[in-house]
Amino acid sequence: MTLAQAFLSAGAANVILTLWRIDDAGAAAFAGRFYQLLQRLPLAEALAVAQRETAGDSRYDSPYYWAGYVLTGAGRLGSGAQIADAASVPVQQAGSVVSVHVRGSVP
Repeated sequence: MTLAQAFLSAGAANVILTLWRIDDAGAAAFAGRFYQLLQRLPLAEALAVAQRETAGDSRYDSPYYWAGYVLTGAGRLGSGAQIADAASVPVQQAGSVVSVHVRGSVP
């Protein structure tokens, strides 16, 4: 079972993960864009727009910074979902957007 599957099995409606480690500055810039967009756009669209905007930023235009983000789960926010305004947030209730920052290498 993957980490994303574990969160989904525990009741999270969605998990956004990266396929590779992204440095902290790039991840913070991406998360800031994503959470700002999430205030007015559906979840999957906010992720896609954040990827496009990050790709258009000369500091982070390399696909390394934006192409590795993946949304798994329902692809939409459930009723009562919490929208965080921080880059890394704890899981607080089912239906929330789960953002997990795991340090270290993954085999």
